[in-house]
Amino acid sequence: MISGSTSGTGIFLADGFSQTRPPSFEGVLYGYWQNRMELFIGSTDPDLWNIVMDGPLKVKEAREKWTKVDKRNFQLNSKATNLMYFSLSSEEYYRVSACKAAKEIWDKLQTAHEGTSHVKISRINMFKQEFELFTKKPEESI
Repeated sequence: MISGSTSGTGIFLADGFSQTRPPSFEGVLYGYWQNRMELFIGSTDPDLWNIVMDGPLKVKEAREKWTKVDKRNFQLNSKATNLMYFSLSSEEYYRVSACKAAKEIWDKLQTAHEGTSHVKISRINMFKQEFELFTKKPEESI
């Protein structure tokens, strides 16, 4: 059974807070999901989080010549990718469905919901300017 709660923004969060099921992402509150997903993946297997952040190691050998390390890396990437896909709504899934690695999925979602670092800097500068121009109108009280 899925439990839900209403956040301070009035958005219903249908998330079970399970230790075995990744947090679901419906396209809103990306930062909240991002933090929870990082904790979930890291607590599942710390090497999984490395795969999400750094990407899988490149294997140049044919599959039949893989070492144990190559096989483990492939397994970790598959598990991390599965966790990422499993946590997404159908709309978010279609946004990243062409991605083959967990890092690709993570980066594409981050760009889609937070923008690039250039966009973030522009937003910060815009908000700073708005704050600096903020004044009390004569009819308003403090």
